[in-house]
Amino acid sequence: MSRDQLIDRLAALAGIESGYYDIAGTRHETSMQVKAALLAAMGFDLSNDSSLVECIAQLEEGPWHRWLAPALILPAEDRAAMLEISLPARLDQSRFAWMIELEQGGRRHGEFRPEQIEAIEAREIDRQLFLRRRLQLNASLPPGYHRLTLHGPDRADEASLITAPPQCYLPPVLRQSDVKLWMISAQLYALRSQRNWGIGDLGDLAQLVAQSADAGAAGVMLNPLHALFPDAPSHASPYSPSSRLFLNPLYIDVTATPGYARCEASHHVMEAIGGCTTLSELRRTSLIDYEAVARAKFPALEETHRTFRRIHPRDEPWPGTLDESFRAFRIRAGAELRQFAVFQVLDEVQTTISGRRVSWVDWPAAYRSPASPAVLAFADAHADRVDFHEYLQWQIDEQLAMAAANGREGGMTVGLCRDLAIGVDGSGADAWSLQDVLVERARIGAPPDDFNVQGQEWGILPMNPLALRQQAYRPFIELLRSNMRHAGAIRIDHIIGFQRQFFVPVGGRAVDGTYVRYPFDDLLAITALESHRNGCMVVGEDLGTVPEGFRERMRAAGALGTCVLYFEKNGTGRFRTPADYPELAVASVTTHDLPTLAGYWEGRDIEFRGATGAYTPAEAERAADVRRQDRAALFRALIDCGLIAAETDEEVVVPERMDARLARAVHLFLAAARARILAVQLDDLVGEIDQVNMPGTVREYPNWRRKLSCDLEDPEMRHSLGALAGQLRTVRPS
Repeated sequence: MSRDQLIDRLAALAGIESGYYDIAGTRHETSMQVKAALLAAMGFDLSNDSSLVECIAQLEEGPWHRWLAPALILPAEDRAAMLEISLPARLDQSRFAWMIELEQGGRRHGEFRPEQIEAIEAREIDRQLFLRRRLQLNASLPPGYHRLTLHGPDRADEASLITAPPQCYLPPVLRQSDVKLWMISAQLYALRSQRNWGIGDLGDLAQLVAQSADAGAAGVMLNPLHALFPDAPSHASPYSPSSRLFLNPLYIDVTATPGYARCEASHHVMEAIGGCTTLSELRRTSLIDYEAVARAKFPALEETHRTFRRIHPRDEPWPGTLDESFRAFRIRAGAELRQFAVFQVLDEVQTTISGRRVSWVDWPAAYRSPASPAVLAFADAHADRVDFHEYLQWQIDEQLAMAAANGREGGMTVGLCRDLAIGVDGSGADAWSLQDVLVERARIGAPPDDFNVQGQEWGILPMNPLALRQQAYRPFIELLRSNMRHAGAIRIDHIIGFQRQFFVPVGGRAVDGTYVRYPFDDLLAITALESHRNGCMVVGEDLGTVPEGFRERMRAAGALGTCVLYFEKNGTGRFRTPADYPELAVASVTTHDLPTLAGYWEGRDIEFRGATGAYTPAEAERAADVRRQDRAALFRALIDCGLIAAETDEEVVVPERMDARLARAVHLFLAAARARILAVQLDDLVGEIDQVNMPGTVREYPNWRRKLSCDLEDPEMRHSLGALAGQLRTVRPS
């Protein structure tokens, strides 16, 4: 084979696709350069033809040499379930014994001779014949993570045996076919209150949950709460986090931390906070001043931590105290928590030394590996500061639990719906601690579409699907568990990533990227298992172009899809009727990446893109024409459903502005949809016109910074929630 043929072969084995079709149907072939770059990023040695041949053999022949794959996924409680084994033909008459150690305790075992089992595939390697067979265990296994050992005449092999239910968890009320629910969708940081410190916090969330429960909402959907970058607070995108395993300390309600009542220093925050003189001024700003909020919160949190440790010294544990709760949290969070906390301290120290935040890849070499002796010594030398960052995560967890408890006490049938981003920033904690899983030299993005004709590169790292399999999916399992905690539902951003992700080599153009395949069935089965363990419904965001059969497979697995009103049109440009919506879905008017209802109606996003040069005048005019047509079509749909009365039989005059009457009609239109859940964006409820995030912008737009225009305590907020509940009772009586 030529070198190009070897690269082609290796790329196909690694799951790198040969090309893709963009939204216009144009085929883009994956270049040899991109294939080579992605293979190198995934850890393959391409230095010479011999190494390429060796890599190909590793992928083609390696699975034949293993009796068992690192992880085997089977349906739970199925005696007819069969697992694949690979054995050399010379052992056909040998006796094998298998044993399963159940996660819950107990064992299952059995024996067989390979010649008794039909072979389904054969492969000759180095003049030795290997046969792949399907072994039926004839054992009903409960859902869980078990350990399978296969004993043969000259060796034994082990694998993780994962048994999963056929479908994801659904709350009992949604198992009734006639029940439809509604939820509030909110950006936590955007919440205003008369007590927060310039950014929505978990105390605000507890209040919003209580108010929403009183109004009859089944739950509250949130933006990702992932940990960002304390030393770079302006890095505000919740979809480009430092860690998806841990949470953002800026969401802590400082006044609810232990020791705050005894901590005088935290009651009197410094008078000068980044240009604002008081906390009340931080509250009044229309945009979040992340730097000022951080300068206010972190010194106060440090003081409450010192007060907590004066009362509960680390080396003097007392049963029944808050310290015991802290210790229990650290045990549950495991080694990952300590590693995250150590990263946070290393990041602080390196920022201080450099005078600015630097990526871990630019730290001194001794600190770039979490397991290095230098890092272990550093952690011991900075034990108090490591303890502080563990304390912050404990407090976030405690306060999130309180918000979830408010939902349960208020009768919410779902509760909190957390959001899991698709990837992480390459300079953050997860990239440092998961170097053997994340693909450092590639970024996730999207092929050319209506939003960007050159494609998108999101600046976040993907997981390596080959490494995930080799590690029996443990990083993926931990990710799900962390994000399902205290949640009744989880929204998985770009769930198409379970099947394929669009990789762009670092430094390359987005349009030149390509898709890489993932073990879809395995990831979906594990998600179903974890959803049952955590009592957590699964919502998969699937707004983009997805392969044929993808949505059907998701529905079969009991995962809810998403339907956004703006996109729900048929081929004639008319909006789909409520009866045309799928049942197993969350319907919403808009999302964080799209205009609010008022902004959509008035073309605010188009005006912005035209004013900033993102659209040429001609493109802006075309977009405005399309929006006028969409607006008229939606208005006509409202009339057809009897939600708006046509004043005359002549041509309908479409209002230029969105008012309360029209917004009510739009939400009632969507509430009548077959979708089991309606998500009402808090921004639309209070009439916000500007959207949360403008995709494709960085400094041109205040992404992730806009606050709501009214406080949670504002009578207008309570009135809006109450009015919505009253309107929805007629179509969603549950």
